[in-house]
Amino acid sequence: MRFFVKKRKPLSVPSDLIPSKLSKPRRRPIRYHAEQDLIAMVSKDLRNKSMRNFLTALPVDESHKGVGLVMLERHNLSEGDFVLIKVGQLNPLIGMVRWVKKLDHGLVRLGVEYSE
Repeated sequence: MRFFVKKRKPLSVPSDLIPSKLSKPRRRPIRYHAEQDLIAMVSKDLRNKSMRNFLTALPVDESHKGVGLVMLERHNLSEGDFVLIKVGQLNPLIGMVRWVKKLDHGLVRLGVEYSE
């Protein structure tokens, strides 16, 4: 007895669903939720090691490479800005704002990557 296998057409997948090898890889560091009572201080002045004139933000998540913050929109931080950031009891570090996303009227979430 002979069995004939019917040839099937290959599935066609839209090109926008196939990941591109040229696309930028997603961040790899593990993210941790920030402690409940943690506050971050952000300064646009990189020489302000005393953190006297600073902006206040709430850390949402942390990794060894950076931190995600929620803060008021009126502070006008934008992508590419270098800032001095002090999260909790850590020493102040220089970081760069990597992305800014508007959450609500007057609130933004931003990602800061540590440069040190």
